[in-house]
Amino acid sequence: MWDPQGLHGFTNNGTIWPSPIGLSASWGAAAEPTVTIPGATPPTPQVERLSDEQVRAELRRLNTMKMDCGTQARQALAAQQSASAVGRASEAEAHGQLLWTNMKCLEQANQGLLRLRNQITRDQLPLFSLEDGFRQEYRQGLQSHLSTLQQVGKQLADPSAFTAETFAKQMESFRRQRETFRSHYIRLLNDPETKGLATTLFQAGDLLIGSAQVWVRQAKAEAEIAELTPNGGSSPRLSRAQAVREAAVVERARQWELAQGLILQATTLTAATR
Repeated sequence: MWDPQGLHGFTNNGTIWPSPIGLSASWGAAAEPTVTIPGATPPTPQVERLSDEQVRAELRRLNTMKMDCGTQARQALAAQQSASAVGRASEAEAHGQLLWTNMKCLEQANQGLLRLRNQITRDQLPLFSLEDGFRQEYRQGLQSHLSTLQQVGKQLADPSAFTAETFAKQMESFRRQRETFRSHYIRLLNDPETKGLATTLFQAGDLLIGSAQVWVRQAKAEAEIAELTPNGGSSPRLSRAQAVREAAVVERARQWELAQGLILQATTLTAATR
């Protein structure tokens, strides 16, 4: 008996109208039926193994994402609380929405780290420890940075023990070392756990580096004054040199005082983050 159903189509008064052949069509063999056994554990899908470099890159991406979202969440929370305190309801609501968005982002980063840990092989687990070690290394670097500043702070108590020239060389060496440190740990500079400490240390360093240049300017003015004084009397050049010296003395004293305060603040922050 002739089947009215045409090949991959249907008939209409004897005419066969074709229909498309699906990409999953099989020729020459029937598709094997899928048998489900009650209580059986489904097969675990095979996941392509990530290379060590891929794991490192994903770790960096997820940790950076976690750090940025955490920072923005804290900022949104602070802004929401400030807006609520002064009765700006609509502004507080907007910051609340931003807070929620960043908290979801933070959750996604944490989930991503968990998935990555579950995906990697046993021999790649130390890569997570290496990332933690990198952060620990950064913390130790900040502590070393603080120790250097504390030593400089002690020197400032008796500036007669060194000259403007030697201090300028010391600060130039310190500046180069600091820039190398910042470049190496650039992705951790905004880490919420250490950002306050790092910012305080770098501000103190900026003041000290700047004060070295001010002291050099003061020393040059004093040398010019010494050169002009034996000639006796006053001159516009001598007056300018004296003005430069006095301004430099005041500015350097202000910079050293601010730097000492920041060093003390960093010492307190270090104790709090341990």
